Amino acid sequence: MNYYKTNFAIVHIHKWGSFKDLDEMIPFERDVYKALLVQHLREEAERMKEEADRQRNLQARINSKMQTRR
Repeated sequence: MNYYKTNFAIVHIHKWGSFKDLDEMIPFERDVYKALLVQHLREEAERMKEEADRQRNLQARINSKMQTRR
């Protein structure tokens, strides 16, 4: 089942080629692309977390300034 879920994610969600392209890959080539995809997703998740933290910190500073003006 994991094979099909991975294929679906690669083709439909991440727009990488087609099912035929995946089936024609040799096993290690597929593993390389899968590892690159996982690495990309982890980096993207980290970037989004850092952005959310930055936004939270900015909002806290704005709220703090608003309270000191009262």
